Amino acid sequence: MEYLHRVLYPLTKNPDFKMHSKCGKLGIIEVSFAEDFLLFSRGDATSIDLLMRAFGEFSRSTGLSVNPAKCNAYYGNVDAHSQLQIQNITTFAEGCLPFRYLGIPLKSKRLSNHHCLILVEKLVSRIKHWSSRLLSFAGRHQLINSVLFAITNFWMQSLLIPKQVLKKVEAICRSFLWSRKEIITRKSPVAWERVCTPKNHGGLNIINLKIWNKVTMCKLLLNLCRKSDSLWIRWVHSYYAKGIDIMEVPIKQSCSWTLKVVLSCRDDIKDSQVWDNMLRDVKYNSRAMYGELNDSSQQVVAWRKVLFHNMARPRAMHILWRACHNSLTTNERLCRFGMLANMECYFVVLLRLCSIFSLSVILRN
Repeated sequence: MEYLHRVLYPLTKNPDFKMHSKCGKLGIIEVSFAEDFLLFSRGDATSIDLLMRAFGEFSRSTGLSVNPAKCNAYYGNVDAHSQLQIQNITTFAEGCLPFRYLGIPLKSKRLSNHHCLILVEKLVSRIKHWSSRLLSFAGRHQLINSVLFAITNFWMQSLLIPKQVLKKVEAICRSFLWSRKEIITRKSPVAWERVCTPKNHGGLNIINLKIWNKVTMCKLLLNLCRKSDSLWIRWVHSYYAKGIDIMEVPIKQSCSWTLKVVLSCRDDIKDSQVWDNMLRDVKYNSRAMYGELNDSSQQVVAWRKVLFHNMARPRAMHILWRACHNSLTTNERLCRFGMLANMECYFVVLLRLCSIFSLSVILRN
């Protein structure tokens, strides 16, 4: 792909070639990753013809040709006549946004809920696997914290997931944790907000996806502040920042929806000591930022040391944790919900029946 860049670079000096309106300052014509690449140009027949001729030279030199069945052309504010001319030159079918690149949907506008359904489908497919149904409570807890969170985190590193999608993802994880199924149910002996709190506060330390999405957006904001050597960061500084400090750049109507979300995170980390320390550090500390954005007003539970470094089996730890939250299905709770007529223990009733039976046997003898 380095040779492709050298073949396309002379087009930036050609006066007949018109570059894309948002790519001219940095001279961006192609963005490539492995064997996939994106080509950018002004939507006129002359520029497209020059672009395809340069790519034809690349194909003759390397033997790598384009498969028109796997390529699409995306237009923005291009009239129908120009689109027809471009289609005759490229033989590419017209594509529609969003399209997926590296598994993530790309779109110029804000992603809607149905665009993120593929994320929900991936989570459900992992839960539907036969081996997931055989997991214990501790195993399901570990699966949520590792596999399911990793799938969601891959999307969060690049874009802001809609709140309704996050609610559905949390509902799927909640139902899988308590009922072993992907079907969303209301069964939750302990509130999900409590489950997502740290262990010191009585939770299971499951990541809160809404807060974590803000953490990933703050990471992008920190990269913009540091002016890292990235094409996207240089593009933002060229077209939007224009020499102004990122923390002072106004949010304009012309900004993309992703950039608006990233810049809006400045209100969450304003006057934050953790953020000031990260500006001086080399790496971004996601754990420290998550603790900063998380609600720290909750009190530390008194029974936290009972669960730490406890060598009991996971099932006993689960029962102990629920007992500390008073969420076990005891007779008192069952009577409160109208599921039992009295609060008498079944073990005591069984002992009485056994004593009556033994007394009747003695009287018969």
